[in-house]
This record gives sequence, structure tokens and C-alpha cells, in this order.
Amino acid sequence: TELVRSRACEGLFVWQRGTGSACICGLRRGRGMFRFRALPLILAFALVVACFVAVDCKKKKKSKSKAATADAGIGTMRCGVCIAAIDEIFAELKKTENSTSTLDLRWGLTAEVNEGRAKRIGKVIPYKRSELRSIEIMEKLCEKMKEYVKFSKVPGEFQLRLHKDIKDVWGEDMRNDKDKSGFERTCEELIESQEEAITTAIRDDLNETEMEDALCFGENDAPCGTARVACHPGSVSEFQGLNPCTLCAHGMYQPEPGQQACLACQEGFNTTQ
Repeated sequence: TELVRSRACEGLFVWQRGTGSACICGLRRGRGMFRFRALPLILAFALVVACFVAVDCKKKKKSKSKAATADAGIGTMRCGVCIAAIDEIFAELKKTENSTSTLDLRWGLTAEVNEGRAKRIGKVIPYKRSELRSIEIMEKLCEKMKEYVKFSKVPGEFQLRLHKDIKDVWGEDMRNDKDKSGFERTCEELIESQEEAITTAIRDDLNETEMEDALCFGENDAPCGTARVACHPGSVSEFQGLNPCTLCAHGMYQPEPGQQACLACQEGFNTTQ
């Protein structure tokens, strides 16, 4: 095997082996080493490699996106914690709904004088619309998750209910220390990622349904998925028959999905559970 010159290759070197030969395009001997001549070929090869890398990255990103979507939905812990957290937010808001307190955010004086007094810089705002109110609620919100238990009787949903309510209605003790730590940790992650959104929702005085839509549903890996879904038969919701849903009480039933109210059993009939 040897390198020889060939007119067919326009003076370039040819790699010849046996009866076969091929031009090594773009290579020429110069002072003991080869140097590139065909820059366009090199750029074309680099472009092909870049395309393969881009396609591979896109596939990985799409795969991650599908995994994130699978983690979001009404049947997940994140959704249950999000809904329960909003219940707690409104319980705390109710405690201060009649507050007449104000926050004096004035911090300096201007050169303007009115009735012999210099005008102060800043403003006084109601406590109910202050960021401080939101911060105080969020600080103790996740600690409350320890009082909740998993309630899996509503079809298709991962719900959290207060342990005392479950025990009174169902007569069951569903407490699980592992669940409690998981609820608290998930709540902390929720607060960390949505602190600004929670503050805005409280300041804008959203109702409970509006706050659920803003914090638990929507895009960007929302805890409960992109949109609410219809309640399963046997459960109802006052909000257009969409989750979160409530089981029909004993002696009541609902055979259709997506309903807002339960029906009473006919005389002589009753529900089995």
C-alpha cells in the first residue's frame, strides 16, 4: 500500500491498495504534513453532525416534556396538595378578612409643605392587600399539611382531607407518617415555585375557584394538569361538574359523569356504600 500521484485526482495523493484506489480529496503533502484544501466539504460534514445533535437534543427534550406531563394531573399527590393548600389559604384569609389594619410605608419627607408640614414619601396600604399578609400565610401553610390524610375514595382523584373530618364521617384512621412528610415537602416545593403567583392571587382577591385555576391548572407543568376534568359517576361538583369532586352522600347517587348534584334514591332503595 502506498501513496502515489494521479492526474485523475488533479495532482492530489491517491491511496492505492491492490487494484482499487480512491482520491484523498483536499489533502496535499507540504513540509512533512497534510493540510486541508476542501473547506466546503469540512463545513458540510460539520453541519450534518450538528443536525444529528440537534435532533437528538429535541428528542430528549420531548421525552422530558412527556414525563413532566405524566407527573401532572388530578390523580397525583401534587394536585391533591395544591387543592388542599388553597383550602388552607382561604381558611387563613377568613381570619383577617375584617381587618382594618394598615401598613405605613412612608419613609421620608419631600420639599413640599402642606399646612406647615412636609409631605412624606410613600403610602399607607390596607393590610388585607399587602404582601406581608401573603408572606405570613405562606410561612405556616405547609405545616398544616401534617393534619391531612390521603382520601382515595373519589374515583380518579388524589385528594387530601383533614384527618378529623375523615374520622368523624368515615370512622377510619388513615394517618400515615410517610404521607404527611411527603405532603409537607410537596407543599414547600409548590410555595417555592409559585410564591409570586400566590401573592398576586391573594392581592387580587381571587375567589377559591379562580385561585385553583391560577395555581393548580394550566401550562408549565401545573400540579393538576392543563384543565379540569368531569367528575366520575357517583361524584359531583358545584363548579360545572368538574374536579375536584365530592362523593354522593349515603342514600344519594349519580349515574352520569360531569354532574353538579346527586339524586335521591327512590323509596325502598339505598346506596351500598
